[in-house]
Amino acid sequence: MGNQYLNPNIKVYPHFFNLAKRQQPDLRTYSIANWSPVHKILQDNDATVAKHKLTDGLVTKSVVKTLKKEDVDVMFVHLDNVDHAGHKYGYAPDNVKYIESIEKTDKKIGRIVKALQKRKNYANENWLILVSTDHGGSGTNHGKAIPEHTTIFYIASGKDVEKGEIKKQVYVIDVAVTALKHLNIDLKDEWNLDGTVTGLKQ
Repeated sequence: MGNQYLNPNIKVYPHFFNLAKRQQPDLRTYSIANWSPVHKILQDNDATVAKHKLTDGLVTKSVVKTLKKEDVDVMFVHLDNVDHAGHKYGYAPDNVKYIESIEKTDKKIGRIVKALQKRKNYANENWLILVSTDHGGSGTNHGKAIPEHTTIFYIASGKDVEKGEIKKQVYVIDVAVTALKHLNIDLKDEWNLDGTVTGLKQ
């Protein structure tokens, strides 16, 4: 919930790329992030390509270019401007600056989706798009175990998605598990994953 990201235990809690590649080692995995510490949990060979860009605009540009030119199986994208706006102006739905940042980020996601849909073989591909956040906030901070900080939004889109509102409570730990399920990864009990598959057709 906080911004501390010190010495993550990647052996016990590996990146979902790592779990996916245990069963499908030839997957081409891409991670393109604004906040560089996100890549601290990547082990050797987890990511085919890992890029750190300094702005959300550069992240978006890199993602669009990659989707156009590369043979991508899985992609993790991290945009950070909404969090910056929350820390600067406050995490509140009546905060104009915060909402403006959300709207600008939404447009960037729209550019990414359009680039995905323009892929040469898109009609024969089965993409799952998951959009979420890692925390909420109140005032100009986050990190407490309170609903304002732990509540997230979760959007799933794709051929295998159950259309309509998701009625159950969704947690950030559901994101990776859902992505793994879509990749046809056998979720092993010994991985001790706490999340549940969310939004996919049964």
